[in-house]
Amino acid sequence: MSQKEDENKWLTKSGKQDLFTDWISAMDRLFSEKPLNGILQSMDEFFSNASFSKSIPIELDENQYHYIVRAKLPGIKRQQIDLELHNQSLLITVQNEETIATENNQNHSQYKNYTYNKISRSITFAKPIDSSKIKANHQDGLLEIVVPKIKGKPINIE
Repeated sequence: MSQKEDENKWLTKSGKQDLFTDWISAMDRLFSEKPLNGILQSMDEFFSNASFSKSIPIELDENQYHYIVRAKLPGIKRQQIDLELHNQSLLITVQNEETIATENNQNHSQYKNYTYNKISRSITFAKPIDSSKIKANHQDGLLEIVVPKIKGKPINIE
């Protein structure tokens, strides 16, 4: 028996040719079926379930005179919230520091656990805003920010 025949016999017995055939079949199925729907759905699920997508949940309402931003921040104190305005964007930042210290007098041991979290959310407004009249209120875990719009000058069409 020649070396080539031995290799072909070994490939067939070990299943390597079958793995290659299975791979080719999978690739054929990928391109013959409708892959875009499956790929887009997988990407949607990935980004909606990913841990890095956690941010401050907000509701943005708009009327003729104001934008109203509501952020649900249960357990967050007013001192942990920072608001900044940059041109047409509002940046909400929440910082949470926590130190837990336990001491066991019998064993003469101490344990400290320190955690620090910082989450930000940026909201960009489509229409010009009046930054001098923005009002914010934080009560019972709900942050409400009222952002007045600047009314533009109407232009008559002839």
